[in-house]
Order: sequence, then structure tokens, then C-alpha cells
Amino acid sequence: MRIRTRGSAIFFVGIFPAVFLCVMFSCLCAWAQQQNAADTQTQPSPFRLINSVSGSKEVTKNAVETIEDPRTVFHVPEDTKIVVVFQIEGPTGAHHLQGSWRNPQGNVVSVGDVDMQTYTPKFFCYFSLTLPDSVTPGLWALELQVDGHPSGVHTFEIVSKPKPAPPPPPAPPPSTTDVYQRVVASSVFIGNFDSDGALLRQGSGFFMGQNLLLTAFQVIDGASSLQIDFPDGSRTTVNQVLTWNRRQDWAVLKVEAPKSPPLERAKAGSWKVGDVCYLLGAPNESSRTIQNVGITGFQDSAETGERLSLSWTGSRLTIGSPLLDDYGRVIGVLGGSLVPGVESVFRAGAGHLWTPASL
Repeated sequence: MRIRTRGSAIFFVGIFPAVFLCVMFSCLCAWAQQQNAADTQTQPSPFRLINSVSGSKEVTKNAVETIEDPRTVFHVPEDTKIVVVFQIEGPTGAHHLQGSWRNPQGNVVSVGDVDMQTYTPKFFCYFSLTLPDSVTPGLWALELQVDGHPSGVHTFEIVSKPKPAPPPPPAPPPSTTDVYQRVVASSVFIGNFDSDGALLRQGSGFFMGQNLLLTAFQVIDGASSLQIDFPDGSRTTVNQVLTWNRRQDWAVLKVEAPKSPPLERAKAGSWKVGDVCYLLGAPNESSRTIQNVGITGFQDSAETGERLSLSWTGSRLTIGSPLLDDYGRVIGVLGGSLVPGVESVFRAGAGHLWTPASL
């Protein structure tokens, strides 16, 4: 038992120096590596930064990386990427380059590595950083190391623009009562008289501009004079037309009407087949009604222009009235037939509409 104990003790004592030596050797290796790294940091770098340029778009011209939009200030979220091109002077050969991106707090947020073979003392390299919308604004830096040697720093600024507030929801459409009152105030009855003062026909019209009255051409066709009856009971006579188009069935009259506000025009293309719209009807010369009509079709030709077919039946007094969207904006002017003068189409109850592009 004593011999075994001594042998165990000898074995323990014998193994301890070996473990101690191994630990010391590892510590010496780590210390040596730290010293080599420290020596590399303190030794003068064989690489020199010639210049650096940043931007958001890099291109290669004549085998050289360049920046299309050189700048040092970047805006997010408009800018989504930053590219920095370095021009370095140093020994030729194989090199390892590392770019460290530091945020305004000094923290490294991204590291890029490049291995390259250089054949001339001057060479180029570039690093890019993708910018998220939540990037920290402020002064940033890209630190370059070549073969472990600090070789340049490029600084730039990131400016964060606040996200624009979402557009407010569209205002709800006005009530049918409001639309009716507004369009009645802007509409008139038109009497078509021959040279003997006899009434040939009657129709409607409405103001689309200051003192500019729009109607269907068939309402004024063949007239020697026109009588305009306003909503307040007053009337005036006109015998001059500013502009017209017989085939497209529209006409514009110059009428002094300080009490008749013009209607707003709907945005082009804001309607489609299937939409339900308002139409100001005229059952007789002393009353107006507001109707719901549907757009049932669409035609377009060089001669007659753009036409919409409507699910409408009504009196001839309604011809020349406005078709309105649910906000009371004018889509076009009502005509009685696809071809002016074809009465059978009107009797069949098909309404056709066209809006002069010049108004």
C-alpha cells in the first residue's frame, strides 16, 4: 500500500510540470500573436489612400470603378444603397481588403472583405452598404484596412426623412339633395326660335365655365335666336354661338350669367361601363328632377368622338343636360341619338353623351 501510494504521488508530481509547460506555451503563443498584431498596427502602413468617393450608383469604365452620382449626403428612404470607391497606392501582389462600416455611435454594423491581385502600384476597390428604412441617421464612416494595415477612412452623412403622412381619405359624396340644388342652379332651359319668332324646339344647357353655356348641338340646330331661361325666372336672348360640332353634337354659347356658378368637370377616365350616375331630367318646362342612370356601353370614332350609352328614357327637354358622377361633377352632355337628327333612336330611349375636350 505504501509503495502504491508513493507511486501515485510520483506519477502526480511527474505529470504536473508537463501540464504547466503546455499552459505556458499556449499563453506565450497568444502573447506573441497579440504582439505581432500590435506591431502591424504600429508599423507604418505600406498603403496610402489617394482618394475616396461615395454615391449610390457605381459603374465600371475602362476597367475602373467610378461613381455616377458622387456625394456625401444620403437621404432615406429615397436612397437605398451607399457605395464607396477607394483608390489606393501600395505594393503589388495579393492583398486582403476589409471595409468596416461604423454608425454614428461608433459601432461596426457591417464588414466587407475583398481578396484581390494587384499588378500596378495604384488600384481601386469598392464596398457597398444596403440601407434599410430604419437606418440610424447621422455621420457614418467606412474604415479600410489592407493586409491588416489601416489604409483610409471615408465619412458620409445619412439624413432620415420622416415618412409622409398618408393622404386623408376622400370626402364622402354629397347628398343627392346637395347635388340636385347645385346642378339646378347652373342649368337653364333653351328655346330655339326661327326667323319668324316661332318656337322650333326646346332643350337644356348648363354652365361649364364663367358665362360659358354647354348644350347639345341639336338643341340649337337651325335657330335664328335662342332664348335662355334661368332658374330664378329671368331670361335673355342670344344669337351667337362661340363654337360647335354637329357630328359630335355639342355647342358652346356665350351667355352672361353672374348668378349661375359653373359646374366642376369630372376627371377624364374616372367613369366606366356599369357606373350609376346622376342625370338632371326635365319632365316639363317648369320642373327639374334628378335621375339615376347607368352607363351601359361605350363607343368611340373619329367622326362622333367618345360616346357613352345610358339607360335613360325621358322628355326631349332633357337633351343638353349634364351627366354627373356621385360628387356632382360633369361627365358629359346628354344627346338624344348617336347621329344627330335620327329621331328613332331617341324614341327608343337610348341616351348618348359626349364631352368636348376643349372645355
